[in-house]
Amino acid sequence: MPNQFTIYRSTDTSAPVLTGQTGSLITLLDACLVNGYGSKTAAGWGKAFSGTSKAAYRAASGSRLYYRIQDDGPGAGTFKEARIRGYEVMTDVDTGTGLFPTTTQAANGQFIRKSATADSTARTWIVIADARTVYLFVLTGDVANTYFTANFGEFYSFVANDAYNGYVMARFTENSAAGNVERLDLLDVALAGGNTVVTYCPRGHTGLGSCVILSKHGDGAKGNSTSLIGEIPFTNPADGGLYMSPVWFADPTTAPVNGIRGRQRGFWHFLHVAASVSDGDTVSGTGGLAGKTFLFIKSGGNSGVYTIETSATLDTN
Repeated sequence: MPNQFTIYRSTDTSAPVLTGQTGSLITLLDACLVNGYGSKTAAGWGKAFSGTSKAAYRAASGSRLYYRIQDDGPGAGTFKEARIRGYEVMTDVDTGTGLFPTTTQAANGQFIRKSATADSTARTWIVIADARTVYLFVLTGDVANTYFTANFGEFYSFVANDAYNGYVMARFTENSAAGNVERLDLLDVALAGGNTVVTYCPRGHTGLGSCVILSKHGDGAKGNSTSLIGEIPFTNPADGGLYMSPVWFADPTTAPVNGIRGRQRGFWHFLHVAASVSDGDTVSGTGGLAGKTFLFIKSGGNSGVYTIETSATLDTN
């Protein structure tokens, strides 16, 4: 069933303010996912459990896994960062089972950078979400013109009635001001991994066991094989074409290994050089992409171009 993202921006009327202070990310996610603000309706998530500067969000339909955000300054980054982890089941905001990542895989989960400073400085942000999947982009001030990111929720699963269709993809280093520790930016060089993108999914395609680490890839032969940077001239000289690839998830762990589990929803690998587009550009697809529209979010560092499908054409299980 097709679906469509809503795009929320810090420049919207009545938009919440994201800062390096306790609870500001919870306020932001509450507004975008649960309550809405101004003329923007909520994406359709519920807030299953809450505490002081922390919350567990759960989609209204689909696999309905839990995504816990801890925004009370839990680590070395203090209020500049929040932590995120997924759960299969929760009984309160601090208690649950079926963790992804497990504590063995990542003792403190993954990290969402909010701000370069632990103060009231307002940061530019974009949230792109529907009732299943959330993308967050923040200009934290750590690196000029560079979005720091997080992504969680459902992917488009190739498993029928997949009860474990969910993932967490955020920063892998706590209290880092570097612009090259973004998981959303990276691609693996092979189905078996190799670039340590590390996307945490609660279980493999069999539905057994515990959290597996999925690899992620686009069309590496037409771009930089380890990031979203493409190499094709824009437009392609032979046919004037615009080239993009879906971003696929593979499972290097569950036997038989290296099976394709699914693909990211509404997220594409832009296969042209980054200088081809500017931040905020939009385009309509042609040929095999006819009927689709796209937004380009261009970042500094090594990330290239984030390409988001904005039409009511999202694949949804």
